[in-house]
Amino acid sequence: MSLTVSVILAVRNGERYLCDAVDSVLNEGVEELIVVNDGSTDGTRSILAAYGDRIFVIEQDPVGPAAALNRGVLHATGDVLGFQDADDLWVDGRQTLLLAALMPEVDAVYGAVEQFISPDLDAAEAARLSVLGGPQPSQLLTTMLIRRTAFDAVGMFDDELQSAHNIDWTSRSRCVPLRFAVVPDVVARRRIHASNHGRARAAENRADPTRAMRAHRARKRSR
Repeated sequence: MSLTVSVILAVRNGERYLCDAVDSVLNEGVEELIVVNDGSTDGTRSILAAYGDRIFVIEQDPVGPAAALNRGVLHATGDVLGFQDADDLWVDGRQTLLLAALMPEVDAVYGAVEQFISPDLDAAEAARLSVLGGPQPSQLLTTMLIRRTAFDAVGMFDDELQSAHNIDWTSRSRCVPLRFAVVPDVVARRRIHASNHGRARAAENRADPTRAMRAHRARKRSR
């Protein structure tokens, strides 16, 4: 029996790159793309409306990325979950590649990520940014496919964390522990630009990464 895939994308004021992000997911033929609009005040709503029934949109007041992702997960109907950021790109063929690696004895599979400076930036903006060259192994949400049962075993994202919910969730996943596989191929391209939301949230919520790492160390000691 083939596995069905639900993808969750949370966005707030992401109009600049949203179409590219959504299209890269739809091009992979996923069965369900759930986009949670977390209180955007720009043109995000109009962009999403143009996709019609190709995507499922949830509108809500701004509560943060973790809570937005959690709400998307609650609405997901697929056997497998994937995640996308509103400014990144999935790579052609990633679904076939990752699903092939999701063997019966595997709970989750990760691929590599490649960073790129957004080509729409002017030369001065681009010069202020730097990227890691070449494919990078990662355990980012955007490079992962995970069985729904395995995600539920780990639990939802900590919605009190605004900038480190992915770090916290990955740490908790190691305590379950998940049986995961890794493929060396690039499955996602992370766009670097002047207003990366992850970077902005980290600056605004400096205590979040520290809290997540302290919790991670405490879990390691208890094990």
